[in-house]
Parts: sequence; C-alpha cells; structure tokens
Amino acid sequence: MPVTVPDRLLLGSGPSPVPQQILDALARPTIGHLDPAFGALMDEVADGLRTAFRTANRVAFPVSATGSGGMDLMVANLVQPGDRVVCGIHGLFGQRMAEALGRQGAHVVRVDAEWGRAIDPQELVTAIHAGDTAAAFVVHGETSTGVAQPLDGIADACREHDALFLLDCVTSFTGHPLDLEASGVDAAFSGSQKCLNAPPRPRAVHARRPGDAARRRRLALLVLRPLAGARLLARRRRRGRRARLPPHRPDQQRLRAARGARARPRRGPAGALGPARHRARRAARRARGARAAAPGARGRAAPPAARGHAPAGRRRGSRPRRAAAGPRHRDLRWPRPARRPALARRGHGRRREPRAAGAARHRARDAARARGRPRARHARGGLGGRVSHEEDTATVAGIVDPAAFADLIAGYCLEVEPHQQVTVRSTTLAAPLLLELQRAILQREGWPLLRVELPGQTRGYYEHAADWQLDDFPQLTLTEAKKLDATVAIQAPDDVHALQGLDPQKLMRARRARGPVSEATMKKRWCTSLWPTASLAAGAGMSLTEFATFVRGALFLDRPAGPVAAWNELGHFQDQLIRRVAPASEIRIEAPGTDLRLKVKGRGWVNSDGKRNMPSGEVFTGPHERSATGHIRFDVPSSPAGVEVSGVELEFRDGEVVKARADVGDAYLQQALATDDGARRLGELGIGTNFGIDRPVGVILFDEKIGGTVHCALGRSYDETGGKNRSALHWDLICDLRGGGRLTADGEVFQENGKFVL
Repeated sequence: MPVTVPDRLLLGSGPSPVPQQILDALARPTIGHLDPAFGALMDEVADGLRTAFRTANRVAFPVSATGSGGMDLMVANLVQPGDRVVCGIHGLFGQRMAEALGRQGAHVVRVDAEWGRAIDPQELVTAIHAGDTAAAFVVHGETSTGVAQPLDGIADACREHDALFLLDCVTSFTGHPLDLEASGVDAAFSGSQKCLNAPPRPRAVHARRPGDAARRRRLALLVLRPLAGARLLARRRRRGRRARLPPHRPDQQRLRAARGARARPRRGPAGALGPARHRARRAARRARGARAAAPGARGRAAPPAARGHAPAGRRRGSRPRRAAAGPRHRDLRWPRPARRPALARRGHGRRREPRAAGAARHRARDAARARGRPRARHARGGLGGRVSHEEDTATVAGIVDPAAFADLIAGYCLEVEPHQQVTVRSTTLAAPLLLELQRAILQREGWPLLRVELPGQTRGYYEHAADWQLDDFPQLTLTEAKKLDATVAIQAPDDVHALQGLDPQKLMRARRARGPVSEATMKKRWCTSLWPTASLAAGAGMSLTEFATFVRGALFLDRPAGPVAAWNELGHFQDQLIRRVAPASEIRIEAPGTDLRLKVKGRGWVNSDGKRNMPSGEVFTGPHERSATGHIRFDVPSSPAGVEVSGVELEFRDGEVVKARADVGDAYLQQALATDDGARRLGELGIGTNFGIDRPVGVILFDEKIGGTVHCALGRSYDETGGKNRSALHWDLICDLRGGGRLTADGEVFQENGKFVL
C-alpha cells in the first residue's frame, strides 16, 4: 500500500520538504566507498560547503551523523575536562549543548535568555571576561524558537582570552546571512534537513586555523584526536592533498542529496551517470589498465584475479574471482583487511561456556518468557544490545552531581547530627550517590549504614519465599528500625516492572506483615528520593540523558542560588497556601468524572518542602476517616511496587470505598483494598505545587508533586496531620486538575485548571 506523505512546508524546525531533483539524486546507483568516483563526490560536496560557509578554509567537510553527532564532534575534539565554557541558552538546543559540555567534564557557565528572545551579546561578553574562558558556544538560529542570535563582539572577547568561538548554525545555514570568517567563528556545525531541503544525516563541519599559537594548538585537536571520519579526511584536506581513501564510510546517497541541493544535476536517461562521475570512472579505468600492463610499475605484479587466471592452489573447476575492473574493484594500493578463518566467522572455534552455565541461561530465558517479560539482553554488545550499567551510571553522574545531591539529602533533608545512625537503602545502580552519601554523613560525624540491593533480588524473594516467610519478617529488621535515628531510601531500579506478573496477594501479605517495621521507621526522621536509571527513563518515555536532566531540575540542583534557597522559597509559597486552606471545614474536588467531598476541620496541614521527599512540593493533610463522599477518577497512571495500574475509579460512602475498578491492574487494586480494614479509607489529601515537574513520569514520588494536581492516599495517615487511619498500605493516587478541574474550600475556589487563586 503506498504511503501518502502530507504536503507541508516546515521552516526552521525541519525536516524541510525534499525537492524532486534531490530525490532523483538519492535514486542514483550506489558506488563503493573505495571507488575513485566517491572521492570526487566528497571533493565536490566539500567545495560546495566552503561556498555556503563563505570561507576558503580547507577544513570544511561532511560527516555522516545526526545533528547531535555534529555537536558531539565539536565538543569531543575542542573541549577538554575542566575547561571553562560560556554557553548561551535561549532554547532547547542551547540546553542540549550545555548537557554535552557537562558530559565532557567542562565547567559550563550558562547565560540564559527568556524563551523566544535572543541573548544580549553583551551578557555573553561579560561572562567570557569573568574568568579563564576556554571557549564560548552560541546557537545562531535556535530551532525551538525560531530566533536568530546576534554575534556582535563575541569573537573579539574570545580572542582576548585565547578562547574558541563555537557556533551551532543547523537552522540558519544557507537560510540566514552568516559569514563565518567575518564573524570570527572558529568552529561551526550545521545540517542538511533545514534550509538545504535535503534529507537528515550529513552534518557540515567547519573549523578555521586561528593565527595565535595557543588557539592553533587547541583547534588542532579537531583533526588530531581519534574521531574516525573527521580526522584523516580533515588532515589531508588541510595539506591540500587528495584523499585516495575516505577515512570512514559516509552515507553516499545523502552526500549526493547534499550535492543536489547545491546545484541541479544535468538531466539524462534514467540511471545515467553525471559528467564528473564519468570522468572519474574513465580515469580509474585508465589507471587500472596501466597497472595491469606494467606489473612492476609499483613494485608488485597485478594479482592473478586481475588477469583472469585462477590463483595457485585453487581447486580445479571452482569459480574464478571476479576480474578487477569496473566499479567493484578495490584500490590495490591499500592493503585488504585480514580475513578471519571461515570457521571463526561462523562462530566455530570460540570458547564455549560451561554446559551448566548455558542451561541456566536458557532456564532464565524460558522463565522470563513464561511470566510475560522480555528476554534480558546482554549488558554489552550484540545486535539490539545496550550499554552497560556502568556507562549509564557515568552518564547520570555527569548530569546529576552526586556530591551536591548527597549534601542536599544529608544536610537539608535529614539534618544529620553527630553520632546519629543513618541507614541508606538503594541498589547498586545508585553507587555514585551512595558513596557520596557515606562521605556527607561521615563529615557530619554520623554513622552511615549502607544497605544495597542487587538486581533481581526483590523478585527472587517473592518467587522463592514460603508462605510463612511472607507472613513474617526477621526480627532484626524491627530492632534496627527502632534503633536508627534516620533512614533514606533511594529509588534506583534496574527494572521498573520487575514485579509484573507476580501474584498481588503475595505482595500484600508481605506488606501487611511488615507493618510494624514501617510504623517504627515513620516515627524517625526519613527521606525518600530517586537516582535516574535507564529503566526509569524508558518508563518516562525519555532518553537517559533527558530523564537525568529532568530529575536535576525537579531537585532544584540547577538553580543559580543553590537548591536549598530554592526549596526555602517554595516552602514560603506553601506557607501562604496553608494559611488559605487551614481554616476550611470541607474540601471539594471537581473534575471530569470526579466529585468528591472531604471533611478536614481540625486537621493539620503539612508543608512538604523537601524534608521527607526529595523532590517535594506539596501540602497535605489527613481527612476525617468517615467523611469521604462521592466519586473520583485518578487519570495519572501509577506503578506501586512495579505493577502498572491506571484508570482507577473509586466511589466512597461514609469514608469507605464501596466501588472500585481500574482500566489496567484491577487485580492489584482489589488486593490492595483487601490489605486490612484501613486500606479502604483515605489517609491523606495532598495538593501538588511543584511546577518544575510538568508531566507524569511513572514514579509516584514525582507525579504526586506535579503543580496543578491533587492526590488521595488509600491507607495509613501521617501522625502530624492528626489523621487516625491505620493500615499497612499507603498508596497515593493522582488526579490531574489542569484540564478542567478545581478545588474549593468551604465553597470558595482556591485552585482552577491547575492554577492557584490566593
């Protein structure tokens, strides 16, 4: 069935519509990357890039990479760990560059502008002069806002500090006046899918050679550091020599598209070769003929295959090798890569794993399939594989500073004092944060007690524990809970759906049995937080980098004045909100599918400003246990204990759930309500105030804090609210009010469509 592509004109955001002449260029026959004609194609495209960049610089070349690839090429080659880099941010892609610089280990100095406005160049100049600046980066045409950035004075300030001036001109390239030489830009990258009207992938890279020695040495990194693809080609181009062999394997069809975007190719019969390619082909054939006629010309004879004879030792009757003529020929001046033995190529001759280990791996695979979970992939390598946990952890630690995070928890959240015993619970994936928490607690003269869980440990417990073990718990855990002064739990799962498919009754039995341990823990100082993992990021629909950046913002670790000042500011706002609702006797929640009334007279409201949950951002109370009347639909999905639950609808009468259903996870909901007598009543009413968390990510710790939402918790009340409901369950369910909901206190609206009315 043919695919119908809508006829749309996309401007700055791209990708732009592709003209027919470029589609024709994409349809031309493929040639080998070792063919001399391919070198001619590379030369032609590079010459066109120099014209478009308005420069005569030889270091201007295409790279087969995504947009982020061009950015990473620049960062990896021109920025060293510890460099002070001024980064102008007035949209999404300036923020992306700041993240890339952070991963490289640079000290990033942000210069932010309001969304939709350009940065004042004088602010960038001031930031460059404020320290020992190694580079300055600016987005010339910000894709996310369509705003062009003035470059006045930036290059002059960079020259005063021997700093490099780096530019992202992906959107502005050939669409907005830009003279790189006149602007003093040292290195720039662009793309093909915007104003060039070509398909995405080829990145155009430009780097000039500045005059002073220090800057010349730094810029030499662009061609000397080992980035296959840019390195050899750039060096040969700079020396003015023709590259006989492309140093990487670029996407030749997209190179043709780039050439087609520069000038319309000559038309001819379908599949006809262009004149330049014809000339290159004829020259290549003449060169091959000369080598065959004079075998000693280059110190070696033409191989037997070139003369059409079977090589010595070939079995009689076997098919001779193809004659070395035409576009399939390999350039004989370059050695062939060593061929592996045929058996090794087919997997034979490799060291086999022990039979027992192989059997165990197959049993694990079959068990995973039986319970509906995807087969685990190897941590590294293989088709469809992913990077190791160590690489993920390093990525997160480059974005979420574990030392600053640990100081926030130990100092602000727990307020650790000398000689206090503090338990730190998490998984091995949070190792950077755990080690920093140990350091932070020790520096405050406390005793850190690390309790680290292994991947798969929790599921394994529920799969193998006997019934009597589910209904009991080791007394040592209760003794520890009573003796400790504080506890911090860091969510860092390797699989957010690890408990999917388990009998919900097992989970509830264990939760009910551990009720005394939970109560003892709640009587001490405690805090719950999160360390980003690949599984959490996937559940949130983000890349690991995006999710880690999201978490950093939610924790206020990116605030210029520091996270503590930001949490104090939010706490002040929440004090105002409490003064507004504290005198009320009744709170009413109204939204599509929701009309619920709760009595709160005489109950205390708590300002949750990051002391117990990090991130936080809510005010909450304990409604009267028999007051809930009406119905409510919780439209934000929830994943308690790794079990997916969504579309929960509850009906209350005299404070008790009388009807309950869920679109997904109904069995878990029914088992949760049967945990104990208190599980069918509400123990908490909370109002989210953290507008830095603007979307659900599948983690209750975050989702219940979304500004413009309200949440109700089935089960246990918190003592400080005056609530009296007792249960082993405490399950927060979230209702989004931003799409037509409102909150009223004694009939007066104090929040509508997610916005407070104070």
